[in-house]
Amino acid sequence: MTEVLFIGTGEAFGSGGRRNSAILVRAGGRSLLLDCGPTTLSELKKLGIDPREID
Repeated sequence: MTEVLFIGTGEAFGSGGRRNSAILVRAGGRSLLLDCGPTTLSELKKLGIDPREID
């Protein structure tokens, strides 16, 4: 099963409080982070996701 998490959905400037765009994809025991912006690390921590799990 593939899991897709939208960590942030904003643009490069993070206006509107939506955080910078970032998408985490989990499948087959692997994790892939796409389009990672500067607010991504704080959002991962809020969601309880350890950044070290990302391949």
